[in-house]
Amino acid sequence: MYSPVAAMESYISNAVTLNGRATRSEYWWPALVVGSATIAAGLADAMTVMRAMEDAALPPLGITAYWSPILSLVTFVPNFTAAIRRLHDSGRSGGWTLVTLVPFSATHRELNGVPVVQPAHIADFRRF
Repeated sequence: MYSPVAAMESYISNAVTLNGRATRSEYWWPALVVGSATIAAGLADAMTVMRAMEDAALPPLGITAYWSPILSLVTFVPNFTAAIRRLHDSGRSGGWTLVTLVPFSATHRELNGVPVVQPAHIADFRRF
């Protein structure tokens, strides 16, 4: 079992490594740190917007005014590769991480007006 510091070092050094395995501590310690940082960044962003609202001004629109999008962009690839390596450690294919993209494709389909096939008994029920 890795210590938190060793787990973070492994997370950073294997940020773009898809091959190999990630132990539980190698996956969960960075998840805890990144999750905590995301909450802190969200609170900082909320404070920025609240200060602007108190002054009756528009919230700042600069690139560095908000921390959440920056943190998300910086940690996306390391989180994705750590998930793939964790799946390898549990004996599964890393392709299962693509399942997380399903909600985005479903929303994209519905927003673009692609008809959704429904069973006949549901279609009949909606006429009433």
